[in-house]
Amino acid sequence: MWFLLATVILVLLFGAGTPAVNAIRALQAEHPTAAKVDSENGELASDATLGSKRFGSLHNIAEHAATVQAGASSPPPPKPEALVTPTAVATPGAADVDEIIKIELTVNGQPMAVRLKLLPRHSPSSVEFVRHAAASRCRGELYRSENHFLVQGRISCSALPDGPKVPQVIKGQCPLGVKVEGRQCPSHDPQCGCHGPIMSKGMVGWAGGSAGPDFFIYTAHMDLNRCAVRGCPATHWSHDHTVFAEVADEETWKTLAALYALPVKKGGMTFFDPKLPLVVSK
Repeated sequence: MWFLLATVILVLLFGAGTPAVNAIRALQAEHPTAAKVDSENGELASDATLGSKRFGSLHNIAEHAATVQAGASSPPPPKPEALVTPTAVATPGAADVDEIIKIELTVNGQPMAVRLKLLPRHSPSSVEFVRHAAASRCRGELYRSENHFLVQGRISCSALPDGPKVPQVIKGQCPLGVKVEGRQCPSHDPQCGCHGPIMSKGMVGWAGGSAGPDFFIYTAHMDLNRCAVRGCPATHWSHDHTVFAEVADEETWKTLAALYALPVKKGGMTFFDPKLPLVVSK
């Protein structure tokens, strides 16, 4: 009975032969008998009961049929477009970022600067100390000048009562896979003789295999035709020194050449005469 009522309503609303009416007729084909078994409770139920359970009521049937009617006249969905994956943008890592500090000098009344690029991968604690020195504008001096070999100095940072604590420097780790044999190491330095890479031209490390505050710049021979930057490995030092920086630019190489031209005095080692006061800065 409910099929007949629904069909009459839909014919009046939408006209015969529409997709909505055809949908109701298809439902009639599914329920040809006057009584069906309600699958939910196993009882006999009339078509009207089954119809109301399936669609809620004749009102819901009309709404459902209207949806079918609207869907029949709707345009087909657009064709899917190919997914375009955005081009990846490389983000520089820590190793790609140049962090530069300066050693400011005044030579014969003229300002000069030695610019150093920090290398935290070799000694993070040393880099923390130098960052602190630059932020606090710690002072010191350049005192040693060994032409075509090295320039040496000292950074002096004193803790202020109301200032930040001076970071403690820990010697660098022995590079992976490197073994230094034949050394009698003290208990406070079990890796003595192995605290960093073999130094190459332009590297900066703590002097004497220590943890500072005395440092040196290994310039090797200044003639680039004879010794290129990052060349001329100092194998005679093996892995003794903790490395924390390198010469940052060509201008600094010119400054180092000018420093080698300054007066010196000899006394076992070769010293600037006079010594050169310095300030560490960003």
